[in-house]
Amino acid sequence: MSKNCKRLKIYHQKITPQGRKKWRRITRRQQEWMLKALRYLYAEEVTATHKPLKSAKRKIIIDTLFEKLRERRIFISKGEVSRIADDKMRKWNKNMMKGEQKRAKIFSGRSYDAAEE
Repeated sequence: MSKNCKRLKIYHQKITPQGRKKWRRITRRQQEWMLKALRYLYAEEVTATHKPLKSAKRKIIIDTLFEKLRERRIFISKGEVSRIADDKMRKWNKNMMKGEQKRAKIFSGRSYDAAEE
């Protein structure tokens, strides 16, 4: 690679559009705000239905989150937002199901009968 090509490559890396930022390139404060907003949107939807979210609902939440990020002037690509948000919501869904299973075990069988006596 010639010297001139290296300079052009470095030049283009410095002026990449704001929309192409990756998760690691936004500040910690922006990351925390994004996760708090996502958690709020997720909790709002889950408390309404008391069930884990399906794919369609997750996409709606991701679109809403992306609009909030644009309003807040946090520039990150939509693909990156959907990757992070979808991973978090899947994890929260899984944890929610584990909690439901634990509650079902507590109130089923002998442990429930023993608690009544």
